[in-house]
Amino acid sequence: MISVELPGLTLTNAPGQSREYLRDLTGWFDGVDPDTKTKKRPRGDGYFGVRRTYKKGRAVVAEGGLIRLGDPEYLFELRDRVMALQNIPGSFMVTVRDPTGPWSAEVEIGGKPLFTIEDEDGVAEFEVPLFNRDGRKYGQPLQVGPEGPPTSGGGITSPITSPVTAGPRGTLGRIVTVNEGRADTWSIVDVRGGLELGFELQCIETGDIVRFERVVPEGSTVRIDLKKMTAVLDEINSVGSFALTRREGWHVPPGGIRTIQFKPLGAITGTPTFTAFTPPAKF
Repeated sequence: MISVELPGLTLTNAPGQSREYLRDLTGWFDGVDPDTKTKKRPRGDGYFGVRRTYKKGRAVVAEGGLIRLGDPEYLFELRDRVMALQNIPGSFMVTVRDPTGPWSAEVEIGGKPLFTIEDEDGVAEFEVPLFNRDGRKYGQPLQVGPEGPPTSGGGITSPITSPVTAGPRGTLGRIVTVNEGRADTWSIVDVRGGLELGFELQCIETGDIVRFERVVPEGSTVRIDLKKMTAVLDEINSVGSFALTRREGWHVPPGGIRTIQFKPLGAITGTPTFTAFTPPAKF
């Protein structure tokens, strides 16, 4: 069974189990077109090569239908729900569930929704065109953490006695993110205060650094999106425009890992932690 979840509208390809049903999901299971940019060789055959071919966005059409004879009121109520998708400002999430699990994409309305009434007594077909600028689909994020900041070890007590007594072991303040998908993906990192002057996140493998310079009060959480390079405090306040003073985001390659080093800036209050969420991705 396949289902698609849109704001206020869920369609499944089993007409007998729902009022409205999914007829097709054009473009969702296809690949995406390459964004091929070519430059002619001025004094030779063919074109110059490129180091990497990027992908275009994904166009999807959710095609649905309704067979509910004897209920014209429901038909027109469904029509209003389909058309209400045009009223959503900007982008929204669509989730498709198939035998491999739920896969989500950020989309926007890609054209004029259609609603054809075959019989006003309760038979109709409709189409909702969508556009996904990214082209990827993302699965359920894999959580790693929470982990605290780095700490030094206690060493061996002096004078040395038998048995040897050692102090507490130090911690690196690192977490390892994993991409279980087949396309590049990006992590989202939650950092919980308190941190007097902010923090840095560094990718050990690439050396890239994201620096957040702003107090993070104890009990508050900053969410860093390493793809969009945004920072949101307590799920409400967007603070990235001025607090993100270094923006070297990194991706996690398919089947690969990235190690994140956490570095507090200034004094530490309370017990700050950081947690990474990494969704598998595929085209």
